[in-house]
Amino acid sequence: MNRKLVAPVVISLATAAAIAAASAPLAAQQDLGRNGTTWTWDGAVSAGQWARIYSLSGPVTVVPSPDGKLHVRAEKRASRGGDVSVVHYAVVRSGDGVTICALWTDDATCDESGAHESGYDSGWNDRRRDVEVSFNVEVPDGVLSGLRTVSGSIDASNLAAEVRAASVSGSVSATHIGSRVSAKSVSGNVTVSAASGPLEATSVSGDVSASLGTNRNSEMRLKSVSGSIDISTPSGFNADVDLSTVSGSIDSKYALSYDRRHQHADGKIGSGGADVSATTVSGSITLQ
Repeated sequence: MNRKLVAPVVISLATAAAIAAASAPLAAQQDLGRNGTTWTWDGAVSAGQWARIYSLSGPVTVVPSPDGKLHVRAEKRASRGGDVSVVHYAVVRSGDGVTICALWTDDATCDESGAHESGYDSGWNDRRRDVEVSFNVEVPDGVLSGLRTVSGSIDASNLAAEVRAASVSGSVSATHIGSRVSAKSVSGNVTVSAASGPLEATSVSGDVSASLGTNRNSEMRLKSVSGSIDISTPSGFNADVDLSTVSGSIDSKYALSYDRRHQHADGKIGSGGADVSATTVSGSITLQ
């Protein structure tokens, strides 16, 4: 009878161990870098995986890694009596990469979707509010970048893989990106230069500008509500263009078909090809 009772227990323990092992990579390393102003993290991330950086206050700068590893350097800066010890970091490993969050409250959590701060919108005291974190990140070739902050700027440059960058009140810039780019801001300007993959650049109240390379053959979507849109093109540019505004103006150096009543212009530039669209409500559009 004892033998019959032991077998299920052994199986149960083995199953529990397997579940724990499987879930271990998802566990976060919490409460890192609380003491001091500078914190660094270095680790391996494979091509095709994500390197995600999430913050609430402060700039994020991303450049290529010199040695094939992900390097993260975060520096806290306090003003008006801010307490840097309230800010700490979490590192979360998952099946599709690594996520690093700067956290301002003790009960905050971090996962692939972002940093979750229960006390960010209400109940913050000045000691927390007056601390920002500056992230400097070096990303290996082929690793995708997911970047998000609330009140800081984002600057990504010379990266080969996809970039997704979003800020609420800061500007977003992506330069020389060899793959898909999604750049978004609510009140900041968005600038994209020499991105060769599909492009989405959006701002609500900021301006959007794109400077296109000669070998561009991917679709591009530029949008704003109250900001202007500026598109700079190289010689020999080929695209199918669609431009639309509600109360702004449209100015193009190319011959397009204009509908002045509806503030719309479209047409084929060169031999056509990639779809390029720009839409704003109260801003102007310039294609040059």
